[in-house]
Amino acid sequence: MSKQVVLSYKCGSCGANLQRTSDIYMMYKCDYCQSEQKIYEWGDETGRLLDKALALRLSFSYDIAKDIYMDIISRFPDCIDAYWGALLSSYGVEISERTQYRPTLHKIRLTRFTDEPLYRQFLSHPKIDHIAAVGYRKMADEIDQVRGEAIAATRNQPAYDVFLSFKNQDENGALTKDRIFAEKIYKQLVKRGYKVFFAPETLKGKAGLAYEPIIYAALNTASSMILIASREEYINSPWVANEWQRYKEIIAENRRSAGIREMRLIICYSGQLTLKTLPGDLARYQNLNMNEPGSEKMLLSFFSPRRQTQAAGASPALNNYRIVTYDDGRRYEGEFLGKKKHGQGKFYFTNGDRYEGEFKDDRTNGQGKYFWVDGNRYEGEFKNDIKHGQGIYYFSNGSRYEGGIAEDKINGFGIYYNAKGEVMNKGMWKDGIFIK
Repeated sequence: MSKQVVLSYKCGSCGANLQRTSDIYMMYKCDYCQSEQKIYEWGDETGRLLDKALALRLSFSYDIAKDIYMDIISRFPDCIDAYWGALLSSYGVEISERTQYRPTLHKIRLTRFTDEPLYRQFLSHPKIDHIAAVGYRKMADEIDQVRGEAIAATRNQPAYDVFLSFKNQDENGALTKDRIFAEKIYKQLVKRGYKVFFAPETLKGKAGLAYEPIIYAALNTASSMILIASREEYINSPWVANEWQRYKEIIAENRRSAGIREMRLIICYSGQLTLKTLPGDLARYQNLNMNEPGSEKMLLSFFSPRRQTQAAGASPALNNYRIVTYDDGRRYEGEFLGKKKHGQGKFYFTNGDRYEGEFKDDRTNGQGKYFWVDGNRYEGEFKNDIKHGQGIYYFSNGSRYEGGIAEDKINGFGIYYNAKGEVMNKGMWKDGIFIK
């Protein structure tokens, strides 16, 4: 016979103690969030996993908690407590004294709670009690109401260009080196004309429970996230992990929507962190080893200074912005100085290639991006219509090169990574050939 475990007497929503209301139906009510639940008898292993997942969820480690809940579901499909826990983790639901025991969301999602396939599977599960189901529906409706209010609040938030993610304080309450570096990058990017989400400034003066609409708006509008981490426990800390994992989901959704906008996740790792110790599949994204000289300059090279006439998120000034279609089918959209292409612009070639970035004296000069029709692309410095300086080649097979470029070819010091993010060649290059 299965042994009943201590977790059976804890509220599956807020973690508080339950009071029995019916001996016949084994029904309990939470004195805090007022939810009514039926107590089920789970085996020792299931109970320990549920206990662990609940503790993680109550400490805001929602993604790790969800992984455990989903593991329970795959191994013990009759454990309906795991379904509810996974749903609450997906939306980062907090129900506690500080929220006055009303659901608060730390992970707003585009899908309504009650439209989640897992929620429908949960309510139709043969194990669920029909009396308890009434209480779950009531709470689910309340979560959707809170979600709607939060999304409405995001409409008053500005759009952001860059989201900075980092661990703010260490275990002793002191500012981390990541936070200090993030502030330095924040000031540089603002100086270059970008709208940047930097929590110490962006959330200053806001109540903790009001953070999520601001964070949600920033994550969903930023075209770049810079993730800064010097220690494994920092990059895996609940709030930092919450941010980069959500941004990865947004990137994936953007790709499914045929790439409506360009997005990138840049991981700046330092200290003892390496590509191999980065969690999950982060090594597959754009990475910079901040222990190496010149890495800060490389990072800033991805963000070209914006002209004063073009504020973050604004359209180019109309007095020097034009669209020109040439006789051979090529097209330019951007700024002019007199009759010359000068400033920010986009140039479309007849073969399907395109360039986006800076122009000077009618040529590509400064920071820019070149996209080939075959899926390859280059991001970095240009000089008089050729790639020259520091840059990154992204190849369609998932590999990439980061480093020196001269006369349109790979030259100087650089690193070549394979599709898994592993370093294949690091050192000096000449005309595209690795020397040593």
